[in-house]
Parts: sequence; structure tokens; C-alpha cells
Amino acid sequence: MSAWPSSYVVKFERAEEHRVEAERLLGLYVDSHPYETRPVVEDQGQMWQLHFTEQPSPFLPITIGDMVHNLRSGLNHLLVLCTDRENWRKVQFPIFTTDPFEFDPATGEVYKSREGNRRTWRRYTTGLSDDALAVVKRLQPYDAAPDETSFHGLHLLEELSNTDKHREFVAVGIGMRDPTIFYQWPGMRTSETFPGTFKADAKVGPYPPEMEVQIAGTPIVILSIGEDDFLSGDVELPGTFDTLMRATVRAFQCLEPFIKS
Repeated sequence: MSAWPSSYVVKFERAEEHRVEAERLLGLYVDSHPYETRPVVEDQGQMWQLHFTEQPSPFLPITIGDMVHNLRSGLNHLLVLCTDRENWRKVQFPIFTTDPFEFDPATGEVYKSREGNRRTWRRYTTGLSDDALAVVKRLQPYDAAPDETSFHGLHLLEELSNTDKHREFVAVGIGMRDPTIFYQWPGMRTSETFPGTFKADAKVGPYPPEMEVQIAGTPIVILSIGEDDFLSGDVELPGTFDTLMRATVRAFQCLEPFIKS
């Protein structure tokens, strides 16, 4: 009988299955043309609103949450294998956005306010070799190049994992990429494309009452990420899936040489 594959590998494979399902649900939604343009009369005049007639499947955020859970726990499973069995209950792959051991330039000592983070780091990395520990440090979001930190894959993974486990389903929003607005009034028709994203219920105008307006483009589904200074904003699906997968694979590849059993 062949040996079972390592649990972190199975976790990743399961995450990939959830990713395929999430992309299927996304495709069904986008292909359904789930929007219309509605006239809205406001104080400033005739406005036109991008109204979405349907929401994405309620299974989409659940499926994304399942994918995130398997990726996050896969990292934990792998790091456990890099230390001795007696440490397994303590070890967890750390994901930090600030260096717990950073020195305060004013005092030349580590920041006192990060003592709790240092205790957590030491517990999560119990029993790792110096070389393995150095790799874990290099993988941290705080060690990323400045232009990478806004959407660092591991921080994104941690943020989504904490949301899914502790607060609510992963939040999804809807919008339209690079919308084109078509204007029509007696004897004339023209259009204008606006680079960027219109969110649901975005309005354009005001326009003369005799003008007909239509908004058209590619529907998109968006993840709303975080509220902290390090990671916040909206990221589009399914591109976010690639970010999460690449970050996890990179961590796997870097740590696999240190597996002990």
C-alpha cells in the first residue's frame, strides 16, 4: 500500500478544487448579464444608475472561505513537519505585518510595545532550526519590498482566513470594469468609455431629460479587504486566487527542505 501524501499537500489540492468551483460560480454570474441601467431623478436633475439585478451565488463566499482555510492550514501543517513532534501543539506558521524584533532607532532596543508579538512568534516557531527560522522570516509580509506590501499574498491569506473563521463570510461586492456609457437623444448617438471600476448602484449624470443613457461593460466580483494601514481596498476576482496560490506555493517550496519526517 502506498503512503498517504503529506497533509499540507492534500490541503493544497483541496484548495485547488475549491478554486475551480469558485471560478465556475464566477463565470456563471458574469455570463448572466446581471445588470441594467435605471433612470433616477434627483435634486440636481436626471441621473442614471448602474443597477445589478442579481447577486453572485451565496455559495461563492463560502467556497472562497473553504479555499482560504485549506491554504492557511496547509502552511501550518507544513511548518509542523519542520520541527520535532513534542513541539507540534505550539507550532503555527506566523504571518506578521510588523517585525516583532525591530529595533527602535531612538533607544537602540526592540520596541517594548511588540513584546506580545515576540512571545507569539517564539511559540509559533518552537524547535525550528536557525536556517528554517531564517526562511520563515524572509517570507513575512513585513519583509516584502515596498511596492509589494499592499497586496502581499500571505497577508491577504491571513486577513481572509481571520474574517472567515471569526467574524463573517468573506465579503464580496459587485461592479463593472471599464464601463462604456452610451448616450442617445433625437438624431444622435455617441459613447464614452471610463477606465476603472463602477461599483453597484454607481450613478452618472445629470443629463437632459430627453437623453437616453445605457451603461455596459464586463461585470466583476470584488473582495473588500481589510481596514488596517497595511492592507486595505478592493481586489478583483479571480485574480486574487492567483495571488493566494502563488504565495502559498512559494512558502511550500522554501520550507520543504526542512521537513523532518
